[in-house]
Amino acid sequence: MNALAGGGSYVTLPALIAVGVPSVAANSTSTFALYPGAALASSRVYRDGLGPVRGVPVTLIAAATLVGGFVGSLLLLITPSSVFDAILPWLLLVATIMLAGGKRVGPFIRKRFHASALTVVPVQFLLGIYGGYARLSHGDSAREK
Repeated sequence: MNALAGGGSYVTLPALIAVGVPSVAANSTSTFALYPGAALASSRVYRDGLGPVRGVPVTLIAAATLVGGFVGSLLLLITPSSVFDAILPWLLLVATIMLAGGKRVGPFIRKRFHASALTVVPVQFLLGIYGGYARLSHGDSAREK
């Protein structure tokens, strides 16, 4: 399901939480389990579209994403589990809106806002933070003690 249409974590994350796995550990487990299929499917499907964005090289965009993801994962590590539990529904809401309305939201945003080379890297960095925070964690052992 995740490789074909995305949204696999909508099934795995609640299922793991429902059986008693703490939310941060469930998030991490879900991400780890779904990553191979998502990475393989995405790299195959989007390989032809890989190129500069507004003149910004893909390597710079990838670097901004990786650094943002690292920052997001560090933020998650220092976030108390109770705070993550409160934020998780909002993260899922944002993901749901983007998954459900992505085909409409994208053109709407592109019509009203024109990204320049100066905005591509900072926006990608922020998306990396979101991805690192919402998707990456190292379990809950350090924060639960």
